[in-house]
Amino acid sequence: MSLIKVFFSLSIILLILSKEALGINVQLKQEEIDYAIKKGVEHEKDIFKSPDLKHACINFWPRQGGLLVRSKFVDLTVSIAMWLNEGQNISDRDIKDIIGSPYLKVEMRTKDDVIILLKQGESIIEPDDTDYEDPCCELCSFDGGNRDRHDFVTSNFLYNKLNPNVKSTIIVKGPFHEREYNIDLSRIK
Repeated sequence: MSLIKVFFSLSIILLILSKEALGINVQLKQEEIDYAIKKGVEHEKDIFKSPDLKHACINFWPRQGGLLVRSKFVDLTVSIAMWLNEGQNISDRDIKDIIGSPYLKVEMRTKDDVIILLKQGESIIEPDDTDYEDPCCELCSFDGGNRDRHDFVTSNFLYNKLNPNVKSTIIVKGPFHEREYNIDLSRIK
């Protein structure tokens, strides 16, 4: 009987420790920042095929209609790869802005006007704000984008309003449909 108690106690401890090791880390440590930069450099041309981003890409991202869950780690990795791909320099300020962000971003590639929500349990979490982006328009980065003409919609969710390590549902409400995507945030770095 005591062997069963020991095994059960060990199982609980391992479950708790493994849960702590997984999931979105709201405060990135220097090792995680260095690893994200390294992965961005390694996967400059094929960043969305990186095993580290596998669970953050939903519905065939980066294709039209796809979603990307941009935690701080994902955002830093993707940004590094994109900057390098475009021949731009990476500044310490850019890196600090990403790792200092209070937002979990959910980005959808679409020309439709959509509303992106997160559902955790029975709670519906609305974004703090939404950006509409047209990569060809330089002004989009200054004014939050043109809602009438865009290629991407990004909803920004405050980390302090959600549990970044649980199963959630992303709800996308569009002009002609509503779609739901189940996602386990604990599987995203």
